[in-house]
Amino acid sequence: MKRSLRNGVALLAALTVLCGAAVPTIALAENIQAREGKFEAVVSADQMSRIAIEGDKIVSVRTINDPDGPQMLVEAEESTGEVYVAFDGDVLGRTFTLFLVTASGRTVQATLSPSSVSGQSVTVNLGANPAQAAGDTVSRSEKG
Repeated sequence: MKRSLRNGVALLAALTVLCGAAVPTIALAENIQAREGKFEAVVSADQMSRIAIEGDKIVSVRTINDPDGPQMLVEAEESTGEVYVAFDGDVLGRTFTLFLVTASGRTVQATLSPSSVSGQSVTVNLGANPAQAAGDTVSRSEKG
């Protein structure tokens, strides 16, 4: 159902651009399941969107912008562990990549696709930590 609604919004946005019609956009609260440490999300091309990790906090973000192209603006909120993204320039048809590091030490790759939609609120479920799910203990040895 959510995927159908998201696809419908993307189709509506594409038709709006093609027809030049003033069609209202819909703000969605997306719940996304990350797979193999990655997820994709549609975000607003001209309004701020929020990204959160279910049950964890984002503590750092890594990305790089093309100095000659449109810019992705990223703000991290330390108190909530959420990240806010917005864009400067013509970003329709492009994708942007972020690497999000959580308080629990997990890294997830986010591929964001700006679209002609209202600001989005994206919550990502990373699933069980593979080491914890298998009952394994993760250890690190340091040579001195």
